[in-house]
Amino acid sequence: TNEQEKQLKKLLVEQKKKANDLKRLKAEQAAKKRYREIKKRKIEALCEKNPELAAELNKIYRPVIGRPPIEEECPDLLQIIEEIAKVGGAADDNRRSATIRPCLTLDDLREKIKERGYDIKRSTLYYRLLPHRTNSV
Repeated sequence: TNEQEKQLKKLLVEQKKKANDLKRLKAEQAAKKRYREIKKRKIEALCEKNPELAAELNKIYRPVIGRPPIEEECPDLLQIIEEIAKVGGAADDNRRSATIRPCLTLDDLREKIKERGYDIKRSTLYYRLLPHRTNSV
């Protein structure tokens, strides 16, 4: 019928438009990928030519994907935690092991670390206190 033909034409036009949109989006995606790769190569070339510049550029453009670990910002974090735990901590009950039981809460420990100039999230501090492989202990 006449109505069905109109609807068919309308749907075909819409399909063609969607196909063109998809084609354009794929082309943009490829162009952006090329741009990122070229930019990365240029930065790597600059870092090879100028070692002084490389130190500054690596702060802005990290070659590794993901969030940088907290140890990059404060490398002596574990020593500070150990120091604070020893001062406000207690030895093992039987004194047979070298474990230290801190008498501080997590929030108190965070405040003492903050006094030393490091601002660390509570969850980050908690994960630093946990052993890496808890099932091996």
